[in-house]
Amino acid sequence: MRNRMNSSRLSMVLAVALGVLVMTLGAPAAEAADQLTVKNVAVSGGIVLVTIKNVSLAPAVSTVAVEAVVNDTAIWSLVPVVILPGQSMTVSAGFTGTVTSVKSVGFKLNISDDPAPI
Repeated sequence: MRNRMNSSRLSMVLAVALGVLVMTLGAPAAEAADQLTVKNVAVSGGIVLVTIKNVSLAPAVSTVAVEAVVNDTAIWSLVPVVILPGQSMTVSAGFTGTVTSVKSVGFKLNISDDPAPI
């Protein structure tokens, strides 16, 4: 009876360990695309206020990209953000004139400049 109980416990421990491993390795791929969400967008003169939330279980480093129309011209504003898991924050994207409309709001993950030649 003792061997049967030890075997059962060992099987349970292995099943839990395998489950944790699968969840750990599978989570980053699923979270990469849906790490940040836009909750609200508001315009105040030449400033666009964007409220975002990190819905993943890991800190996020990204850039909020806002395309707005100023004086009949579409202009981009990029705001870098670092946000902890489950946290919400409001960022301000500034423009040179009064914003008449917001065309798009999104995220640019892993933005990097071209490496400098050595």
